[in-house]
Amino acid sequence: MSDQWEKIILKAKPAPAPQSLLSAVMNRIAEEKAMAPARRKFFIFSGLSFVSAAALIMALIMAKGEFAQSDFPTFLSLLWSDFSVVAASWRSYLSSLAETLPTMSVILVLTAIFALANFLREAAKNVSAIHPHIRHKIA
Repeated sequence: MSDQWEKIILKAKPAPAPQSLLSAVMNRIAEEKAMAPARRKFFIFSGLSFVSAAALIMALIMAKGEFAQSDFPTFLSLLWSDFSVVAASWRSYLSSLAETLPTMSVILVLTAIFALANFLREAAKNVSAIHPHIRHKIA
């Protein structure tokens, strides 16, 4: 039985391809080649966004611990509890706030936020490579 099928398949002639098929296939290949760098950038910046989001979470946890150890919240609460004392000696109050502020934690949190926003912006620029129906411009 399989010999008969082999004979039929070998004798069968393929249907002729339409003339526009080759140009359509070549155009699609050219489109895919043109979109490959944008697609690659999208995945790279998406991955970097996840990494910077994780770094932001870690920086926030670290900042929370450092704020809890410092006297910054105590000095800050004086602004609401004893405003007249703060107003009378505002220079001393501001220098005390500046001394107790955990500066490195604030810098790390702001850096992580900036990196996350930048990587998300770059990924959004290339989102049309993954979803062609989405067309937009991001400055």
